Amino acid sequence: MSTYNKASLVLIPSGTKTGKIYSQKPINGDGDFSFSRSTSATRVNQSGLIEKETQNLLLQSNSFDTTWSTTSTSITSGQSGYDGSNDAWLLDITDGTDSQRLKQFVSLSGVQTFSIYAKAGTEDWIRLRVNTSGTTAQSYFDLANGALGVTQTGLIDRKIEDVGGGWYRCSISFNSTSNLVLIYPALGNGDITHTSGNIYIQDAQLEQGLVARDYIETTTSAVYGGITDNVPRIDYTDASCPSLLLEPTRTNGLNHSEHFDTYNKSNTTISINYGLSPENKNNSAKFIPNTTTTQHSINSQAYGSISSGDKFTFSVFAKADEYANIVLTTGMYHLYGQWVYVSVNLNTGVINGSNADSTFVEDFGNGWYRVGFTATTIASGSSDNLTIKCSNDPSNSGQGPSFAGDGTSGILIYGAQHELGSYPTSYIPTYGTSVSRNIESLSKYDFENSTSQTLFIECGQTKYTGGGGEFIFEKTNPVAAIFRIYIEIDNSGTNVSRIRLRTEYPVNNYDFNLGNKDEFKKIALSINGNTIKLFGNGSLLGTYQVTVVELEQFNWRVQNSTYSTKQLIMFPTVLTDEELEDLTTI
Repeated sequence: MSTYNKASLVLIPSGTKTGKIYSQKPINGDGDFSFSRSTSATRVNQSGLIEKETQNLLLQSNSFDTTWSTTSTSITSGQSGYDGSNDAWLLDITDGTDSQRLKQFVSLSGVQTFSIYAKAGTEDWIRLRVNTSGTTAQSYFDLANGALGVTQTGLIDRKIEDVGGGWYRCSISFNSTSNLVLIYPALGNGDITHTSGNIYIQDAQLEQGLVARDYIETTTSAVYGGITDNVPRIDYTDASCPSLLLEPTRTNGLNHSEHFDTYNKSNTTISINYGLSPENKNNSAKFIPNTTTTQHSINSQAYGSISSGDKFTFSVFAKADEYANIVLTTGMYHLYGQWVYVSVNLNTGVINGSNADSTFVEDFGNGWYRVGFTATTIASGSSDNLTIKCSNDPSNSGQGPSFAGDGTSGILIYGAQHELGSYPTSYIPTYGTSVSRNIESLSKYDFENSTSQTLFIECGQTKYTGGGGEFIFEKTNPVAAIFRIYIEIDNSGTNVSRIRLRTEYPVNNYDFNLGNKDEFKKIALSINGNTIKLFGNGSLLGTYQVTVVELEQFNWRVQNSTYSTKQLIMFPTVLTDEELEDLTTI
């Protein structure tokens, strides 16, 4: 009989919903685990792309006769839509003023994109406008020819996308505090001085970010999708199979992780929404050195309290274009005692030079790499100045040579991050202020009490900064008889993972080195009365005697560690040594 057939609970990460991860066995729900994370997050999905939280922050996004207000216009439902439905609307002018419009009050700050599907009626133009705290963001769009109008103000970017049948998706992106979105039929570019006419509209959306994403229908409240609060992350970074990603709390201290045009620029221009990013959206930026013979850079402050001895990690996604060298560096000598940097060849993903504590280059496919370094502060401060440089020499091993660009060539960048910690965690997008991703936890409190059982875990790609990171099996009732078994996976060594078994009654720590720190591990713990055995990667690591062994709950505590876990299995019996060796063999 297969060893797996003996299992009473099998968790191989695949099915999830908010607050829950489904087990493959049992199938009646008794084996499901509870999950929590009180913020959104990102993951690498099955296609190898970064996946974010998505949202539509408008109300009644395709019910324009509800929370929307009309001025000198009428709205009629039941029109033929871009998607083959009859869900489009006719927006018709009813009098001769120059303010014929449809509007909705909103409240949002930072980088935003407002979009709508539109088609020409008796009028060929549409005007999208957002009232903001600064310059009004607006643009005109030609619905007869699928072209952008000349008139625009206050925008980061604007797009018109042909979706067929005479329909276009029109969008404007801007960086401000918005309070009102408006839609106008227009007579021509910059011209709303007409007395009659109409256009067709469908599916409006307001969201954070530089581009319009897939449309989300809303009714009486905003709707969020993707990796929202308390949605477990089934991650495919390893690409071979999915794993459950659990990470500690981290904050991206950069106010803008993608809108690089807000950075201070030195002999450089930034082209926003230039090409496809690692999320397969057209929201990467092009870093373009000008023709001056000098170093070419952009820099921004990362905010937050910095104490002497803290470790910080700075990273960015980058891709070679005409040039292929990127340099990341700190511009705060007093915090580090030197200009800490890393220089990377983006054609090969090879690090040319660095003086940082540690460096990394992670391949994200399609020519994209996540590059960065970790450094230790020697002083305290309130912010850190971070710099990105580009050069035409892919083999440059220093902090960036002086050269003259041609004003068009450069590299692509996306997703900058500055975080407290000795290693990079998953990408945290920011759109105008720093953002935190909260700690994640997984637990199960109702597995059967037993003095004979086996627990198995396959996990890896663990990263550790000290202070925790434990799988905890425990008995908590009665309180006076609390008993815990901890398995810690600690990457505090240079190249190996330390596996620590901790027991109570008696209190002991048992440490083992178990393979390369970047490799997955298979670990099993068998409990037979007062005897427990620990197996790892196909070998018996140790046999121990304890006093209390009846367990009733499981907690996965990540603390300052990152875990990527492929499977967790519980057996209601003690497996033989041969079965445990086979189960844990890599």
